[in-house]
Order: sequence, then C-alpha cells, then structure tokens
Amino acid sequence: MAVRIHGNFRDLRLRSVHKQERPFKPLNEVVEDQTEWFMSEQEGTVVGFRFPDLIAGIEVPGWHLHFLSKDRTHGGHIMSLAVTNAHIELDRCEDLHVELPRGQVLGQIGKADREMIHNIEGAN
Repeated sequence: MAVRIHGNFRDLRLRSVHKQERPFKPLNEVVEDQTEWFMSEQEGTVVGFRFPDLIAGIEVPGWHLHFLSKDRTHGGHIMSLAVTNAHIELDRCEDLHVELPRGQVLGQIGKADREMIHNIEGAN
C-alpha cells in the first residue's frame, strides 16, 4: 500500500540517520547514532508505504513514512505525528520490483522481528 497525505500536522517526531559507507551496518546499529527532532504545527506532505510481513527481509514490515514541509525546508522519517486535517490518497500496490547490487544479501524472507522493528521505528 502506498500513501500520500497532504494537510496540517502537529507533534511531529522525525529522524534522520547519517550517510552510510561500505561496509554497511545493520539498521539497528545505524539508528543508534540518529538525529531526532520535534516540530509542533506544520503544513506539508506525508508519503510512504506499508509492507506486509510476507516481505520481511526485503523491506521492514509495517508503515514507513516520511514528512516534507510545504516550503520543502524540513522533513524526515516519521516516528510519530498527529493529523489536524488532511486529504489522504491510497494506492494498492500489486508488484514490488527490487534490484540489488552484486554481493548484497537480503535478510530472511518472511521473518519479521517485531521487537527490533519497534525499537528501530519508534512509535510508528
């Protein structure tokens, strides 16, 4: 499922991680050094996807959302937010196409570690 939400939001808790270099660390290690910030009242757009448990190992199951302010000066990965008013667009995605660089290894397909996901994604 893909989603785009245009509207007004409050109590945004956002994050970003630092640029990664080879050899890439696992996400749970990368987020230990993430930057987090809060925004109170913002107009903007939320975009993202919801991935099912079936594709764990390819994508993190659950919602993965990003925020971009209307003036395009603020944004980040959403850890939590409240919607004041919004227009929501949903698209049911039937296909997922993934290309990996040579030597890149996927996780175990279909196995979701919910506790680790909650720790990485926060209140998402």
